[in-house]
Amino acid sequence: MMRKGPNNRFQEESPPLSDLVQSAKALSPWRVGNDVMYELCRARPGHTDEADVIAKIWLIGRTYAAAIERRKNKSDENDNFYVDTVAPSIVRSPLDTWLKQAKAYDRPCKESWTTLLHESPRLL
Repeated sequence: MMRKGPNNRFQEESPPLSDLVQSAKALSPWRVGNDVMYELCRARPGHTDEADVIAKIWLIGRTYAAAIERRKNKSDENDNFYVDTVAPSIVRSPLDTWLKQAKAYDRPCKESWTTLLHESPRLL
């Protein structure tokens, strides 16, 4: 499908984000594990409860070999790092506001990505 883009020129319209996600999930042999993590995020979408934040950061980080504790000061205890540093920083952040703004768009576009990728302060 074609639509007018910048400079009033016609360009191909992107499929809805949900269609892109569904087609990518259908092809992945990791889809069952990913579905479990997506369900966690759907069941607990906010970032105001430290226990929810810790569960998501810990499980997603470990699953994708991107555990956040790899970047911490090695003298800190892992449990204390999540409880004392990671969760409070995310709870205080505007993350939920950014996600709500990005969800206002039903297709990937410059504005939706700009919302998430703007010059944001470091959380940690």
